[in-house]
Amino acid sequence: MSFTYVTSYTGSNVGTSVTTTVTFNAGDSINVWVYSVTGRTVTVSDNGSNTYTAVDTQADGANTNSCWSFYSINLINSATTLTVNLSASAVVSVVIDRFSGEGAATLNAHATNDQSSPGSGTNAIFASSTSIGGANDRNCAFVYDVNSGTTTAHGTGYSDAYSASTNYHSEYSTGSGKGSFTDSTNGPVDMMMTFSPPAGAVPYDPWPQWSPILAQ
Repeated sequence: MSFTYVTSYTGSNVGTSVTTTVTFNAGDSINVWVYSVTGRTVTVSDNGSNTYTAVDTQADGANTNSCWSFYSINLINSATTLTVNLSASAVVSVVIDRFSGEGAATLNAHATNDQSSPGSGTNAIFASSTSIGGANDRNCAFVYDVNSGTTTAHGTGYSDAYSASTNYHSEYSTGSGKGSFTDSTNGPVDMMMTFSPPAGAVPYDPWPQWSPILAQ
C-alpha cells in the first residue's frame, strides 16, 4: 500500500503535559516530534489506547534543550486527542504528522544531528551525513531551531508537512535521504525516521498523474 500525507497538528504548554486535539483513524500512521528541556522523561499516548514507540533523543547542547521522536504504525483504534507527558514541568511543544494508507510498515532507519553553525546553504542542515533508508521508504524529518525569526525550508526532494512555525518544521518524501533542510540561522536540531512498506506494497508515487507519461 502507498502512503498519503493527511495533515499535521501542533500544541505547546508549560507544565507536565500537552494535549492536542487530533483526528486519527484506525490504520493511520503517526509521527510525533517533541521539543522540551533536556533531562525530561517523555512519553506519548492517545485516547484510543494506541501505542507510541520512542526512537531518538537529541540534545541541543548550546541551549540545554532536547528533541524526541516517536511513532505509531497502523493504528488499532481511532483517536481524538494525543498527549505528551513529561517527568517534570517545563515548556513543551509537539508536532504530529498523520499519514494514511501505509498498512503494517516497519521502522527501517533513523538518525539525529545537532549543528551549532551549519550555515544557510541549501540542504546544509541534515539528520544524517549520508543517505539512509530504502528506495520505497516513507522518509520523514523534523528540525527545531530556538533562534527567533528563523526561516526553514524543506530539503531538496522533500515536501512540507508542518511548516507554519518559524522555529520548527517537518517534512516527508519517498526513498532514502539525509533529512535535510535549509535554515536562515544557526543552531538547529534535526531528526529523521524512515519506514519500509509491508511486503508486496505499491511504492509511494508523489506524482501519480504524471507516471504514465514518464513511463513512456
